Amino acid sequence: MSTPSKSAVHRRPATTLALAAAAALLVAGCARLRPTPTPRPTPTPRPTPVTPPAPTVSPANAPVGQWTPLFDGKSVANWLVVKEGEFETHGPVLAKGGALHMGSGMPFTAIAWKGDFPTENYEVELEAMRTSGADIFCGLTFPVAAAHCSLVLGGWGDTVVGISCVDDTLANENETTTIMSFKNNEWARIRARVTDEKIECWIGDKQVVDLDRKERKFSVYPGLELLAPFGIFTWQTDAAMRNLRVRRLKGASKKSAKVLPDLPTGDWKSLFDGKNLGGWCVAEENEFALHGKVFAAGDRLTVCAGEPMSGVAWAREFPRINYELAFDAMRTDGGDFFCGLTFPVGKSQCTLVLGGWGGSVVGLSNVDGFHAAENETTQSINFTNNEWYRVRLRVTTAAVEVWVDGKRVIHQSAKGHKFTIWPQQEPMKPLGIATYYTSGSIRNIQFRKIAVGS
Repeated sequence: MSTPSKSAVHRRPATTLALAAAAALLVAGCARLRPTPTPRPTPTPRPTPVTPPAPTVSPANAPVGQWTPLFDGKSVANWLVVKEGEFETHGPVLAKGGALHMGSGMPFTAIAWKGDFPTENYEVELEAMRTSGADIFCGLTFPVAAAHCSLVLGGWGDTVVGISCVDDTLANENETTTIMSFKNNEWARIRARVTDEKIECWIGDKQVVDLDRKERKFSVYPGLELLAPFGIFTWQTDAAMRNLRVRRLKGASKKSAKVLPDLPTGDWKSLFDGKNLGGWCVAEENEFALHGKVFAAGDRLTVCAGEPMSGVAWAREFPRINYELAFDAMRTDGGDFFCGLTFPVGKSQCTLVLGGWGGSVVGLSNVDGFHAAENETTQSINFTNNEWYRVRLRVTTAAVEVWVDGKRVIHQSAKGHKFTIWPQQEPMKPLGIATYYTSGSIRNIQFRKIAVGS
């Protein structure tokens, strides 16, 4: 058998060569037909959510017409989560996604604005949304002069809108009652306006409240006074709020604001910071067992009406003689004494009554066993509700003196006279402030020691 030549070993059949050539042509053709890859576009960055700036000016002192934001979309630092009474089992409150979220409470969840707030001639605006549940998803508690009331959205089974309370009637039973359907997870734009003459409210472009303020009494559902000066609450419902803002309006009233007299210069020391009760304790004994709400908010100490009495007593050190005590007092509701100030006179005690015996009696109880309506200190002053009065008390070894709005109304010599208090005022010792079937507010409480003979 002969051995094949070297050239024969490396020779390929013709069919094999033809297939290889065809494959090469096919690959080359596909390469020519394949489109050139288009560069992938660079993704457009998402815009950073725009949130309102944090308030840089007090809402109560901002220029008229200028909106002041109440929420920056990021933090609830300017708000206080209310945790007392029916708010104790509140839901979570947090800022997320540019909105303020309020989880369902049992029954309430509420927040209160920490700063000051306009009391008249202003409007507040926000967007609110019920995210789950079927009751109040936005309750706004807001000031009307010295009083407060609440705008309720979605109450009483999801549809009631109205003001609570008007002349002691709730939002579902007075002339402001409106029925509206609210869809969960849908924003509602809300605006409330308080002027000298009216309270007006809008939801979207629809006006739902147009209420004349003249000779009307405004109040809140028990417990909601803790939201003063301004607050938001929900009832067993999850909700969200955003775009909260307020602006002052030009007042229609031409009446000048009352100017209170300055105090004498001296080393005055504050007894109240306007934010917390501090050294003041709520009286709960005897006539004070059925006391009303007592709370600090909006730079004032508010004592709501009791049955018959409500009051606070100072639990820290206080001088017993040769001192002056000054404060502003206001009756906010009721028709009896809005300030019964019990104070020390050396080893004794006495009470200054403002607005007693039907609303106008001023005097000291007791002097030589006679109360404020029947001794030589008895005065009559017509006090206007929701108006501040500056009170100054001076106690020395020589006399007890009292000024109201800069006018001296009492000068009672101490020599040869006995000072006592009614048994009902015992819980007020040594220093306390009480009301009788009446609500009142106190602010700017301060005292100073004075030199004998000054």
